[in-house]
Amino acid sequence: MNSDNLQIRDYVEARDLKALQRVWHEVGWIHDESGAGYMGEMLKAGTTLTGVVGEEAECMVNSMPGLMRHQNRDLRASVVTAVTVNRVGRKSGFALNLTARALAASFAEGACVSTLGMFDQGFYNLLGFGTGSYEHFLTFDPKTLKTTAPYRRPSRLGRDDWKAVHGAMLNRSRAHGGVLMDPELMIKAELGWSENGSGLGYFEGDKLTHFIWFSAQDVERGPYRIEMQAYRNVADLAELLTLIKSLGDQVYSMTMCEPPEIQLQALLEVPFRNRFRTIGSKHEYAHKALAWWQVRLLDVCKAVKGYHSFVPVMFNLHLSDPIENYLPQNASWHGVGGDYIVSLDENSSARRGLDANLPHLHADIGAFSRLFFGVVPATSLADTEALQADPALLSQLDVAFGLPRSAVGLNF
Repeated sequence: MNSDNLQIRDYVEARDLKALQRVWHEVGWIHDESGAGYMGEMLKAGTTLTGVVGEEAECMVNSMPGLMRHQNRDLRASVVTAVTVNRVGRKSGFALNLTARALAASFAEGACVSTLGMFDQGFYNLLGFGTGSYEHFLTFDPKTLKTTAPYRRPSRLGRDDWKAVHGAMLNRSRAHGGVLMDPELMIKAELGWSENGSGLGYFEGDKLTHFIWFSAQDVERGPYRIEMQAYRNVADLAELLTLIKSLGDQVYSMTMCEPPEIQLQALLEVPFRNRFRTIGSKHEYAHKALAWWQVRLLDVCKAVKGYHSFVPVMFNLHLSDPIENYLPQNASWHGVGGDYIVSLDENSSARRGLDANLPHLHADIGAFSRLFFGVVPATSLADTEALQADPALLSQLDVAFGLPRSAVGLNF
């Protein structure tokens, strides 16, 4: 495809792999032949578009099909796993145009939501993405975990167990916002890239049911970081916490993303005392909150259908979508901008149209996506973002979208 003075084409391994490996070397994402090999596995798993300068691929966008949990239902999702431009391809418009086309292709394949990990806030807003919920990352001495579940000897996991790990990730408990990716080769790549990576887990027969996978700066003492975890229920999670505690016989510090089911700080002995005692140490106790991912709707009608609202409310939704600025004129999808009649109740719906008797909500898709996932209340969005309505409707929407914190539960 060649449009808007950009040469864009589908990825072909024999032609493009070496060029894209060079791109990742130049931006520092891979450092050796092993990392380059896992990159090839990842590209096989997803759909990749490349931006071409001369005859060489100098930019790539990779996306994976998957699911994203909203309340207790799963929405078909597109997970954008990599947007990379090297030194030659920058300032060309490749990144935004390729990502826009990737989202259009995902919409054509049935996805109604997309999510990605951002390198910084602001860039992907140009494509209609809005910032997701905070994730909590705690660093602690595993020996200080307060657990009640009995210890049970785990099984060792290595990089060759990627299929079992993928199965456990697919079958894990997911809270509101929880993401999974369909292709198993993506898990193979993630395990391969982890520094000094290894795992421990539990099987029922030949099925891995719950596990932790961690990387280590110093294998002997740490710090360790839990890169991936899966469990089916709170009992599995409790057993994993006991397993983590057992590592404290040798490991001085562990960093973990807080599971949505618990408040991890409440399970640590004297967290404030240990925080002050370790200031300046490489094993320093820390509690950081970071919103590192973004989300946007690709199909408003599909996403809203079946949502269980906490209060009944109907309104006109007037959406703007900046992605249309980065799609060719002949594209079959130009985003979700336009007018909708939205009915929120026990079985919500949205359809194109306008009802003069209903109140009006004006928003860009990034702000509405944040509202839809319960990231920020409507009244707050009206003060900080492109979202406006009369105060009565805003108050109703605060209650209608009073959702728990979104927790993706997966790095991407």
